[in-house]
Amino acid sequence: MLAANAMKRVAGVHWLEELGMAEAMWELEAEEFGPLAITIDSHGRNFYAEAEERRRKVLGEITKELGF
Repeated sequence: MLAANAMKRVAGVHWLEELGMAEAMWELEAEEFGPLAITIDSHGRNFYAEAEERRRKVLGEITKELGF
């Protein structure tokens, strides 16, 4: 529960009645929360998909170089 320990207060909550507790937009104040890794950004770039694509490319190059 490291993430929960970093939360200091609820600064606001939006659409609680419309969406319910789990889906509402919670605005939290955190302290010493991180470091974090962004795996999918707001533009749809996916770190894991890009890493997998690079891995496949490098593996293909290595396999070709070794004659497999």
